[in-house]
Amino acid sequence: MLSGKRADGEQIGDYAPMTVEIRKAMGKQTDFVDLNFTGEFQDNIKFTEITAEYAQLTSTDWKTKKLTGMYGEEIFGLSKENHKEYSIQWLGEFVEKLKSIIYGRN
Repeated sequence: MLSGKRADGEQIGDYAPMTVEIRKAMGKQTDFVDLNFTGEFQDNIKFTEITAEYAQLTSTDWKTKKLTGMYGEEIFGLSKENHKEYSIQWLGEFVEKLKSIIYGRN
């Protein structure tokens, strides 16, 4: 998401000219939609379901329904390329830590 890609690998989108000007004034990147204006959407991303192999993400931010309506549910998750990279780097460790918190494992 923060790199402008959806889980299916497609670009989320481009900012409208007025949004580009606002984001420039805020010192934010303007090359692609990253769904990060105030940070509230990303700060409220949560795991909504988890099994041994699967975690479903969503955000509790009030804009979630609007953003998924505009850009699709694929804004949550990782593209195939990023999944491999992140799973190697930290996803496995993160999921294990999360399971230990949820299920009380150490």
